[in-house]
Amino acid sequence: MMNPRAMPTRSLAEGALLAAIAVLLALAGIYLPLIGFLAALTWPVPVLLAQLRHGMRLSLLVVAVTGLLLAGTIGLIPALGLVFTLGPLGVVLGEAFRRGASPGLTLAAASGAALLSNLLSLAMTLLVVGQNPIHLYRTAFDEGLELSARLYARMGMDVTAIIGPMREQMELLLGILFPFTLAMAALTLAGLNYGLAVLVLRRLGHPISAFPPFASWRLPRQSWLVLPLGIGLRYIDGAQPGLASAAGSNLMLAGQFAFLVSGLAVIYWWLGRFRLNRLAKVAAVAYVFVVPLLSGLAMLVGLIDTALDWRKLRPAGNVGGGKT
Repeated sequence: MMNPRAMPTRSLAEGALLAAIAVLLALAGIYLPLIGFLAALTWPVPVLLAQLRHGMRLSLLVVAVTGLLLAGTIGLIPALGLVFTLGPLGVVLGEAFRRGASPGLTLAAASGAALLSNLLSLAMTLLVVGQNPIHLYRTAFDEGLELSARLYARMGMDVTAIIGPMREQMELLLGILFPFTLAMAALTLAGLNYGLAVLVLRRLGHPISAFPPFASWRLPRQSWLVLPLGIGLRYIDGAQPGLASAAGSNLMLAGQFAFLVSGLAVIYWWLGRFRLNRLAKVAAVAYVFVVPLLSGLAMLVGLIDTALDWRKLRPAGNVGGGKT
């Protein structure tokens, strides 16, 4: 068990201050409607700072003290949800920054921590609250759809044509593609926290390595194997979809997303050759991202670039694809 007396007084004082900041950020995330989302995202930063400056013992102590203070304010279950969801993320990010890990490895480790935290949160909801979290998500989505349907009906729009596809898409995401949805949520949470942490740490004078330019992002050459593997898994179960078919669908969707990002990087690189400013390139990439037809073409570009290396980013003779 951690012994607070074994820690320097300065470390304990800074840990107490960081725990107080974490509590304030958590409460702001719950009670402030406008800046609450941003405050909730910055909740792991105090834990990250404790881990970066003083190590594991103090960061875990900050998480524990924050959880106890929140339990007395907002209740035990919401406090445990916050601690399980964001506490490990702050510890992992702080340790990665402390070790000087590369940005890619740091983001990967943070995504893994966020995924584990999400799984712990779902397990806590199932075991402690006694309700299926997927059922809760579906109920909340149905309530949102009802409100949307009323709004569309008042505007004179065809409610069935709009709500029907939205319901089918959500049923798919909460059913077969729930693992991919969970992984993407973890990646998004880790990415946002990573970006905010970099801004805060650079303000505090900590040297943080930057990500490579977006135009140089690429996938390993063997990444194209994800698609045939996913297709093969989808046909193992035959006419009755099962576990292998669900795994194949999730694997294919993950591969398509990765090739889409790679294709957008190729487009960004290609636009840079015309000496366009950054705003114009970002706007063009964003437009491609939201148009389904262009997104499909960008995905194909990413797949071809992975195999042929249009941008000549791999060293000569590197047949393994190198680092991502």
